[in-house]
Amino acid sequence: MIRIRNVLMTLAVTALVGCNPTGPAIASQVPKEVVERSKALDELVGKVKPAAERGDLAPLFAAGGKVPKNPQDYARYSFSLGQLPMSDGDECKVNVEIEMPNMGDPFDATWTFKRENGEWRLFDAPLPKGSVRREVNTDRD
Repeated sequence: MIRIRNVLMTLAVTALVGCNPTGPAIASQVPKEVVERSKALDELVGKVKPAAERGDLAPLFAAGGKVPKNPQDYARYSFSLGQLPMSDGDECKVNVEIEMPNMGDPFDATWTFKRENGEWRLFDAPLPKGSVRREVNTDRD
């Protein structure tokens, strides 16, 4: 299933980064650091579900980070970046899309990332609070 939000994100990144026969060309509107940070964070977010399925999220977190007590809670979701990480420095907060298979639109959460020894790590990765359920249209004519 293709989500409209992912398609729009892909189109936005493509428009900002651009393409040419020799490979991507960074447009002047998006600094190279933002593109590199986005790739690194996207790769890290992609490791969350497999690590949760193994039951070990701790290696993905920075020192002092809020490591989840129950990694299995993360195993039932899929995660993707919901925006380009525009902040500078060794810490950034980024909108992450959290999707449960066959449950409709994803949830959004703000995750905090920290750079540790030149590598990006999670610092705080909250899940949606409360029960996750699909909204069903019950209107009847």
